[in-house]
Amino acid sequence: MKLINLMTTLILASLALTPLCAQELTKSSVEEMIEKLDEAASDMDVATISSLIHPGASITMNITINGKAQSMRVTKAQYIQLLEQGMKATTSYDHEVSQVEITVKGNKAFASMRVTERMEINNEEKVGKSIENLTIELIGGKLVITGIVAFTSL
Repeated sequence: MKLINLMTTLILASLALTPLCAQELTKSSVEEMIEKLDEAASDMDVATISSLIHPGASITMNITINGKAQSMRVTKAQYIQLLEQGMKATTSYDHEVSQVEITVKGNKAFASMRVTERMEINNEEKVGKSIENLTIELIGGKLVITGIVAFTSL
């Protein structure tokens, strides 16, 4: 009987504390998420980047290299694999985010930003400039990226 009372107390306590741990979808919370994403990118921390993306996220990459445009839709797993491959090939990496604009509409937030990436691959410096558009939602009490549309020029 004492065990049942103890378990009931623990369950009620965890339910009472759940709202304290849950995130909210506000402009401020989205700004914090983008800062975390920016830090993870600068640190080449693919695990943290992955944790911020929903498993079913819609990801579209529009890339222009030497004037040739290519568009591709990838899954989260494919996107993370591409990030890992890119980070392994890079001997130095610098990342700058600017012109961040955030709009919260109902149960979604939309963030648009410019990203400049500088990296060294095979002793050659590469510079990529992107416009990235993110859709962010509150799912299971956690902010996650549910959509990425990126336009990148190399």
